[in-house]
Amino acid sequence: QVDEFVALDAGGPLTKQALRGGEITVGMVFSSDPALAEEE
Repeated sequence: QVDEFVALDAGGPLTKQALRGGEITVGMVFSSDPALAEEE
């Protein structure tokens, strides 16, 4: 269930920061962007 929708920058730094910080659980990122693959 989706409780809230927040528009960020698709695949950009705001989305990545929100994912890393636990502010969001789902975000649109691009498979060709290795920035999140480096994290565990």
